[in-house]
Amino acid sequence: MKFDHVALTVKNVYESVAWYRSRFNAIVEYEDETWAMLSVEGTKIALAKSNTHPPHLAFKVDSISEFP
Repeated sequence: MKFDHVALTVKNVYESVAWYRSRFNAIVEYEDETWAMLSVEGTKIALAKSNTHPPHLAFKVDSISEFP
């Protein structure tokens, strides 16, 4: 099991992306009006409008049997 990303809810995706880019030099992997995926020094951060996606931590597994 490996950490994949953290998802945070934001009021405005475009403004939040700009903030992460200006302060942390985030690389935008995907962006639209409802959510964005950023990479900050190899750590992925998803930013989503609160009515579209809940905040969470995501892990990557090779097999569901790895997940307790």
